[in-house]
Amino acid sequence: MAQITQTAACNRFHRIEGRLARWLLMTSDRVRSDRFELTQAFLSHMLGVRRVGVTEAASALQRQNLIEYRRGRITILDHAGLEAASCPCYALVRT
Repeated sequence: MAQITQTAACNRFHRIEGRLARWLLMTSDRVRSDRFELTQAFLSHMLGVRRVGVTEAASALQRQNLIEYRRGRITILDHAGLEAASCPCYALVRT
């Protein structure tokens, strides 16, 4: 229940880049890998934004060399850097 409440607040108040970073970190934690597949359509639905918003946020994270994103295949290149780029909700939900 706490995670649902935190996610709702996060989607309302935090920027898309931080929310995307949080989702990527949470996915990595659950699949126990820094490589996984997530489509733009899925991410846009989960983040509550249009696909173009996901494209822009993923591009920003790529320019910072935090992730590599191609056709739904995501590789986290810098886990610590991505944590720093994520909104504070990742740390809250993780604990």
